[in-house]
Amino acid sequence: MPGTDNRILTIDIGSTYTKGALVDLSGRSILARASTPTTVDHLPRGVARVLHGLLPSRVAAGLDDLDGVSLDLPAHLSCSAKGGLKVTAVGLVPELTLSVARQAVCSAGGKVSGAYAFELTPDDIERMRLDRPDIILLAGGTDGGNAAYVRKNARRLAEAGLEATVLFAGNRSVAHEIPTMFPEGRLIVTENLMPEFGQLNIEPARICIRDLFLHRLIEGKGLRRVIDAFGAEPKPTPRAVLELVERLAAVSPDWADTLLIDMGGATTDVYTNSEPAAADGNVILRGLPEPAVKRTVEGDLGMRVSARSVLTSGGPVLESLRADAGIDALELETWVGEISETPGRLPSTPRQEALDRVLAAVCVSLSIARHAGTVEESWTPGGKVFLQRGKDLRRIRTIIGSGGYLASSGDVTLYLDALAASSAPTADGKMPLLPTARRIMRDRDGLLPLLGNLASPYPELAATLAGQSLVRFPQTVHDTPSHRLHKEPDPV
Repeated sequence: MPGTDNRILTIDIGSTYTKGALVDLSGRSILARASTPTTVDHLPRGVARVLHGLLPSRVAAGLDDLDGVSLDLPAHLSCSAKGGLKVTAVGLVPELTLSVARQAVCSAGGKVSGAYAFELTPDDIERMRLDRPDIILLAGGTDGGNAAYVRKNARRLAEAGLEATVLFAGNRSVAHEIPTMFPEGRLIVTENLMPEFGQLNIEPARICIRDLFLHRLIEGKGLRRVIDAFGAEPKPTPRAVLELVERLAAVSPDWADTLLIDMGGATTDVYTNSEPAAADGNVILRGLPEPAVKRTVEGDLGMRVSARSVLTSGGPVLESLRADAGIDALELETWVGEISETPGRLPSTPRQEALDRVLAAVCVSLSIARHAGTVEESWTPGGKVFLQRGKDLRRIRTIIGSGGYLASSGDVTLYLDALAASSAPTADGKMPLLPTARRIMRDRDGLLPLLGNLASPYPELAATLAGQSLVRFPQTVHDTPSHRLHKEPDPV
């Protein structure tokens, strides 16, 4: 056994499972792994079980708490036991509000549960009350720009008395007025998300959302005891994974231009690290600039809790994949009804496996398509150009599947079928900028959140362990119509 000074712990408290690993720094290897169902009523109990699995000689079995547990190993934690923060965005322009809010919220590890533009109505307030977001992100107006809507919306939110914390990240010209409208402790003021048109300032709001996430978690469920035992505060699990996607590319060219899709029972998250636009003079960008490192989360795409929503949102993609699989619509609806009532149910026959595969393919297809941008041809006096909105994923050369179904599935054609199903042009002629799958891998052992905890302090180690743990499918290239429309050179 290596010396204590060469070992570190990484723990992820997920909404379903609490997982941990003991890592050898000098040998760049995982010495032990442990997992147990998350004890949502009292988080320390599950953490103690994981610690016993990792360090049985130092942590006794059957502990209900972490009292008396003394660890002299460095520990790195992440947590999504609450399921992530729900954030409602309020702004002025619908397209801008949702786009900027998603960038700020998703990069902090939360999810946008609703977006409202212009002046809030009583119906809007009632919908927020029913949705019960953790945070209301109140934005709008560039610095020195429109102030009337911001004042009205702030006043209506204050009068509504919603339980959510309001985070003001709008026009700084009225920032001094907003606190006078709210009771103490219900409002946080930070810098404007868009101080000038087209100039994004995401980081201050992201930090506030992260801090609110941690505060909400610590309020109950015993997370404070975990923090005290480890001497470290957790970061939101999605933030840890985003940092992994970001840092891997910085230390190893093998991880440049990567897309990670994490599909669970309730949501599907997509992470990318790639240049958002082609270096081409014939491409004209429309809309707000896209980040190189990006996360989106789809709350209506999931394998169990959100299965009914998949049927509602699936549209032509669902119909195409269902028809290709030879599955009747009523048969799929019946299966979805059964698994929605019993989310823990797994397929027990080949036919049920085929039904689950259709749901998985729809989640993969739509989540990647929503993450991607579009391109369309246009003619100018100088000739043909391409108008791009959103992020160009055609440079992506690695796709990693994570989460229960994708981690366990050895079916590489699932990704190819999913990408093909969403590659058709939209009704107005726009082509989706989808990835071409040169290398497809899966997180078989569910280690990515644990490696995400190590990505910032130990990026080289995280890259090495990712290379050791990810399972690669046979190489394949999937040439989508959008790729053929305006093809990028193959990465070196």
